[in-house]
Amino acid sequence: MISSAPGEVGRDTTSVTRFFISLVLAVGLVVTTAACVPTPAPMPSNSADPSPSADPVIAPQPLLDIACSDLASASDISRYLVGAVTPQGLRGDDPDAQPMRTLQLRQLGGLRCVWSNGVTHAFNNASPRIAATVEVLPGADAAAKWDRYRKNSTVQEGTEEYYCSFNVVVEPSFDDGCIYNGFAGDAWVSIFLESVPSGEYASKVELQTATRPLIAQIAQKVAAAEPANSPWSPPGGTPPLPKDCENIVSGASVAAATESEKPVDSFVYRDGPQADMTLGLDDHFVVPVCTWAYKDLDSGPGSLTAWFGGEWAWREMRSGEREDMAGDASGAQFWLDCRPGVQTCTADLVVDHNWIRLTLNDPDPQGAVDGYTYSADKATALRTIAAEVLKNLE
Repeated sequence: MISSAPGEVGRDTTSVTRFFISLVLAVGLVVTTAACVPTPAPMPSNSADPSPSADPVIAPQPLLDIACSDLASASDISRYLVGAVTPQGLRGDDPDAQPMRTLQLRQLGGLRCVWSNGVTHAFNNASPRIAATVEVLPGADAAAKWDRYRKNSTVQEGTEEYYCSFNVVVEPSFDDGCIYNGFAGDAWVSIFLESVPSGEYASKVELQTATRPLIAQIAQKVAAAEPANSPWSPPGGTPPLPKDCENIVSGASVAAATESEKPVDSFVYRDGPQADMTLGLDDHFVVPVCTWAYKDLDSGPGSLTAWFGGEWAWREMRSGEREDMAGDASGAQFWLDCRPGVQTCTADLVVDHNWIRLTLNDPDPQGAVDGYTYSADKATALRTIAAEVLKNLE
């Protein structure tokens, strides 16, 4: 049993389990647009050293002098969940750790920490996903981003957000979790606890009060952290990227490359009206996340993410094999990662310090009945789309 401690509780809300799950699945950099979620691919080892850039590639550093291990230990966190968790790195075994989001926050000078039992979040899991995620966004404009988030929720000015779901069916309920959003010092802190022991408590208020000590500990550590580094800037001469998805690659080009039976739109993806920490990237670095969707559906063959100055992040997450692109004189690097038995095929373009990731998912068998499908080989289609992207960026 978690030791109880007095503390304020936030808004009372119901039916938030769906929100927890959508939060986990929807905020990663690479947006899955197929009707069914593809099987996560194991992280491959690097096949070759990346070619050096003309200018040095310097990775962003946290604005605060704090690390994940400073916030809480795995044993501390495990006491507030239904089981033990361990820290997850960028190339860990947790399919839901969202390393790309971790890199996004790093580019903004922030910090993202994940502790989990390595189980993916799925409705039909025999075992629960047990996890804690902490996100910290410091910086001069963190308050403005928090205010944007607050105005899109029910959080009152000058207060914080803390609530837990409490839908106990069995003891413990693996769907129950807690979310905190608030300010610590000059930083926005977000904490997400998955699989809290709700079965041990008589009410949501008791559960929120019992988990308060962990929230307070993390917030206090962040508030006490000293400034460490200056905001990051991409290498000089990094060209801006188009904000409009159609100007990077059109839906018509995607439809032709994939040999789709239906027309395809290429449009900027946003998951609902709520603001988010990483939307701060839009304020400083143009990062269009483009969905390739069939014209009368919300899903389609894949997606594109363009990351201004993102070469540093690609170097940390690089996968696949490098290929030469016929007729290309831009010096771009093209890396293809298509493996047998894996439903998602990705291609990375790195050009002028910018990173563009292209993703194709296997055609959905259910959609094929109504013609929402494509017939091209995924790797071949990605090569064609990549060539079109490079042409449009010239």
